[in-house]
Amino acid sequence: MTQQTTAPRHTFRRNERIKSRKAIEALFAGKRDAMTCWPMRVIYLKRELSPDRATADILVSVPKRKLKHAVDRNRVKRVVREAYRLNKHILTDKLEGKGVAVSIAFIWLAAELPDTATVMQRVRDALTKIGERLC
Repeated sequence: MTQQTTAPRHTFRRNERIKSRKAIEALFAGKRDAMTCWPMRVIYLKRELSPDRATADILVSVPKRKLKHAVDRNRVKRVVREAYRLNKHILTDKLEGKGVAVSIAFIWLAAELPDTATVMQRVRDALTKIGERLC
């Protein structure tokens, strides 16, 4: 018999996005924690696990004040979402079986366009720190 090991699927599904106004208000108004992983500020809120929401859901915000052109803001959001998609297993593996979930907001702080490798490393660091603090 051969044993098959499956690699984690790197997906970013619809239920992993924070879309409702109620969820966004809870994230920014409630008792939350925050950290800065330059060039982003990461705000996260521990919540109960619910069947209609993912274990970890995210929101990416890039202020118009920092990047004036929509194409630049969209690129930053795309890079941050991609970095999260490839590294979310760092956080979800720690939260599995604990009965807790987390909502995360990535807020862009820099006025320049990102280097993809830098963003990838910062998102990885942020997810590791969140996992350590919650578990």
